[in-house]
Amino acid sequence: MVVCPRRAIRDQLAYDIEAGFLETIGRSDAFPIAGVQKLTPSDAKRVEFEAGWVYVLTVQSLVQLRSNSLSVYRELGDIATLAVFDEGHYEPSRAWSLAIRDLGVPTVLASATPFRNDLLAFDIDVDHTYSYQYCQAVEDGYLRPVDWHDDIVPADAGPDTFAEAVVEFTEGHLGACSGVADAKVMVRCGTAEGVEAVAQALLSHSESVVAVHHSFDTGSGDEPWRFRHVPDVRAHDARYWVHQYKLLEGVDEPRFALIALYDPFGDARSVVQQVGRVLRVAAPGTPERAQVITRGATQAKRQWDSYLRFDKSSSSIDDSFAFLQLSEKGGADSMSDLFGPAEKWIYSLGDFRREFNPDHIEPKTDLLIATTTRVCRADENFSAEQLAIECQKAEGRNRIQLKQWPFGETTIYLWISFEESPITSGFHFADRTLGYTITRSREGLVFYADSEGWTPDHLRNFTAPLERSRIERAIPTGNGTRLVEVSLANTDLGSQAVRSKTLRSSDLAASSVALNDHAHAPMAARMRSPANAAEPETGTGRVLDRYIGIARGRVTDRQKPLPLSDYLKWLDDIDSALANNETEQAILGRYAAEAAEPDDSTPRNILLDFDHIRDSWIAEFGELQVDDTCCSIDCGLAETTINDAEVSFSVAFDDTKKSYKLTLESSGPASDTPLEQLFQRLTSEQAFRVVPASLTHLYAYGSWYQPAIGAHSSHNEYWQQFLGLFFARDELAQAHSEKGKSPSNGNPGLPANSAQGWHPETVFHLFDRDDSPICPRSKWTGLICDDGGRNEIADFIAYSPEKNAVSLAHLKAHSAPKPKSASALAEVTSQAVKNLRYLSPYDQTPPPNKASSWDQPWNHDGIGPVPRLRRHPQSKDDVHDLWDQIRKALSNPLTSREIWIVIGGGFSKDGLKTRLAQNSLTPEDVQLFYLVTTTWASANAGGTALKIFTSP
Repeated sequence: MVVCPRRAIRDQLAYDIEAGFLETIGRSDAFPIAGVQKLTPSDAKRVEFEAGWVYVLTVQSLVQLRSNSLSVYRELGDIATLAVFDEGHYEPSRAWSLAIRDLGVPTVLASATPFRNDLLAFDIDVDHTYSYQYCQAVEDGYLRPVDWHDDIVPADAGPDTFAEAVVEFTEGHLGACSGVADAKVMVRCGTAEGVEAVAQALLSHSESVVAVHHSFDTGSGDEPWRFRHVPDVRAHDARYWVHQYKLLEGVDEPRFALIALYDPFGDARSVVQQVGRVLRVAAPGTPERAQVITRGATQAKRQWDSYLRFDKSSSSIDDSFAFLQLSEKGGADSMSDLFGPAEKWIYSLGDFRREFNPDHIEPKTDLLIATTTRVCRADENFSAEQLAIECQKAEGRNRIQLKQWPFGETTIYLWISFEESPITSGFHFADRTLGYTITRSREGLVFYADSEGWTPDHLRNFTAPLERSRIERAIPTGNGTRLVEVSLANTDLGSQAVRSKTLRSSDLAASSVALNDHAHAPMAARMRSPANAAEPETGTGRVLDRYIGIARGRVTDRQKPLPLSDYLKWLDDIDSALANNETEQAILGRYAAEAAEPDDSTPRNILLDFDHIRDSWIAEFGELQVDDTCCSIDCGLAETTINDAEVSFSVAFDDTKKSYKLTLESSGPASDTPLEQLFQRLTSEQAFRVVPASLTHLYAYGSWYQPAIGAHSSHNEYWQQFLGLFFARDELAQAHSEKGKSPSNGNPGLPANSAQGWHPETVFHLFDRDDSPICPRSKWTGLICDDGGRNEIADFIAYSPEKNAVSLAHLKAHSAPKPKSASALAEVTSQAVKNLRYLSPYDQTPPPNKASSWDQPWNHDGIGPVPRLRRHPQSKDDVHDLWDQIRKALSNPLTSREIWIVIGGGFSKDGLKTRLAQNSLTPEDVQLFYLVTTTWASANAGGTALKIFTSP
């Protein structure tokens, strides 16, 4: 079996083997073959595998067989006696490596690129390796030396100038320079637009051209030169071949003798791979030379020269693959170079320390562990033994395991990893990191922590995040717990909707309920509480700061790392909290409720969250440009745009794993880039949101949610917080007048020139009196009656610089009892919202009545007069000084700013509680809910609290 990463390479390998490659190297007798068969996943399901055949396929096809057709994959592994991986430097890639090694057959990795720029380690037997240096191959006449030309094309040349210069060099010099009579030219451009422009420029010179790019449609008619995939270079007679990435690997045609770089590469490996396309000689021993043209001087020449120095200094496979020197075979010697003697002490960073040596570690006291863990639910195929194997080998990581220690069901693995220093260019300097992995498997739960954040495949594939109701058990219980931060994912996937948001406050539970809170699913939350919130009398004063990652099942306490012995106790505490099914949390109750799987999980729309995996993807594979929209799903298929290419993928719900699986369907770019891995990663992370056929549900990051309309759901956190805004006062039930009645109607009104206040049956009097049931006047340094028609900012302004408090009070009354009515509230809340700006610490606008009315007595319809300055400092009779005091208080961030709404003879709080308990909310209740919630949100947005005083 022969595997490779590209369709074009697969086709060339199949051709070469069938055309007599074994005869050419004189090994046909040792390896007799019955035939050669190219395989795709669909072909493999129909082929009857036979001994003696060579089966050639892409590694993506092998991965797909392993995932979707395991029986066919096993059958292929049983018949194969040898697996050869061409372009074997890709093998450490996680999914590809597993697909090869799970076959269980001897494997040969063959590559002309004996290095990786991602430092992934190769798991190979160093006793069975062979390295053939480029410099030796040139000396032996098997490969061409290279001539570079950076003075032929100006650095600022456009496509036309560039094409003209390349054509002139090709016609006048290429044959003589290269020693190839019918030489071909490979042109590299950095974008699809560049490929198009340079190809058109070459065509304008009447040259034969092939332009290949994954975004192209294969041409016909007037544009036969356009190709989506690389055509057979042996069968096509075009001289100029223009591409972006398609011709980097697998094209081994001796007639290619010139590389023309219109755009440079970003890394040295790509330069070496590109130049490698023109190194093959037509016949061994002939005096042939490869040519490279660049637009002015570029890094490419320096990178090639660095490669030549690397090649000359790498006389063995151990030199080429630097990290093989730290393999298990030679580990002992290498470790002695890495670590000093344990008995040696040094003074470093303010302390005396022993030289590190893993053989002398006492893990429970010598290792400091960050208080974080990921908690997963194991499925029926999970194996603690397999997880241990993957943690030990760390496939795809440049790690060496030093030690492992079991502590019951918990195991800690100590390792050292290597990364190339990010601050050097052209030099090797390995940054070493000491790290750990901790696993615990107990009663269906898996606890996992890795100091570098690596996740083993077995954990990805055979576990699922905990249900929200269960992970919430890790939230501290008892008095004093405050929700200070929450990250939310919107269940509305509309193109204009805000996709996610993060809220922070000193106590979000005290903040206003947003009308669409119910449509947001909590992905993460952060709480603060006394360290012993459940038993406050035993508290030590330390504040516990805990992060709960709901989407991924992560629990993190923000504190200094603990000795391993204390970390194990911390892990026990988390384990116990998660097991306590009597613990119920309402702190996140205002948000979308977790739900069971709906009756119909058929996917209808999907929103892919590439940001969830973007950083790790770009670090490994480079560019990731995506179309960030919600995709419609038709018959299980959806389309999106990735790196300017249309991509099709399927979305299906897996009834066994109770999660959705995404599978790449497109046969275009998939064969040229590792897009399958992208969709496998999206699946393993469940990094998407799905709207199913049951429109009452939404699937987000591995969990089902059922957004409920807050005002119509009588038993939820919405209503509990809503009722918390209301303060019942018995006296308000009998207060059916706001300010009093006019004497002209036979009523006593207020005595003339009275300084005592308003009539005792009025709401104004209840608010103003010394023993006010609303708030005693003694709380305030100053109390001003601002009532006065359109110019008032409130009926009363209350302030106390000493107590850091300023309030605007708005008063209304019903002449007849109206326990359900929201009409009075409607009028007063609009006034409250309109005048919120006067509570802003930055607004300098004085109240309109200040200049004209505050130093005059209050009169209204024959009632009065009453002094407006109801309470004020003895030395502050001047209204201008009073307002300066209020503004000074408002500018202090510690000042409490409040809106008070006082309703006499109207809405009954107990009546609403009764209707909630009986689940008999009225339309008036719903109206009240939205009215007050909107006011609350407006006030809260400006940092102002809302209080409503009503009848019981």
